[in-house]
Amino acid sequence: MISYRPIFKYILFGLLLALLIGPAVAQRSMNSKNQDYTCVVMQKKKFIGGIGVRAGDPMGGTVKLYFLKRFAIEAVGGRAMGGINGEFHEELFTASMGTTPFKYAGHEVTSALAFQGRLVMHSLIPRGISGLDWYFGFGAQMRILEGTYDYFTREEEPKLERKKITTTDLGPEAILGVEFAFPKSPFSSFGEVSLFAKVNESRKFLMPQGGVGIRYNF
Repeated sequence: MISYRPIFKYILFGLLLALLIGPAVAQRSMNSKNQDYTCVVMQKKKFIGGIGVRAGDPMGGTVKLYFLKRFAIEAVGGRAMGGINGEFHEELFTASMGTTPFKYAGHEVTSALAFQGRLVMHSLIPRGISGLDWYFGFGAQMRILEGTYDYFTREEEPKLERKKITTTDLGPEAILGVEFAFPKSPFSSFGEVSLFAKVNESRKFLMPQGGVGIRYNF
């Protein structure tokens, strides 16, 4: 996780630039010599979708539906990585306590879930490996984090107390990946990296993510 509170205006500029450049790149690709390109999953057996599993952040299930030869929408859900750095958790807890005096003792993440919705475009890799193409796109993500926080009260005889906090992070996501369709098989595999930007509530951050997985196509 990368806190970007000091450079918030630059991040906003970058997101806006990405949103402007992305469609332009897609349009240029559609107007190029490979404008009739069909993604590798649809090329031979005319598959229109796939369901599978992925490892990474999040770790869980993936459902992908292909349309217009090279476009796809995807839904992902599963367990998110809850290991956000300790500074984040301490600041989160401090904000929840308001003006109540306390001494922070530690935390434990008890649940972390993530849900993603994406739109991507597949493109040809020039002189690439047969059955392999690349894709890019944008989406939205929701992460639900639940944890318990231990703290000492500021009294003559301090007591160790525990508090439960649930947070929901929302924001856009940019994705870049590759997909390989196994020959003479309904299976395909993929690997990708992405960047999630939390934009709700007061503390905002950038979170690099990634994952690999496999799907059964139908």
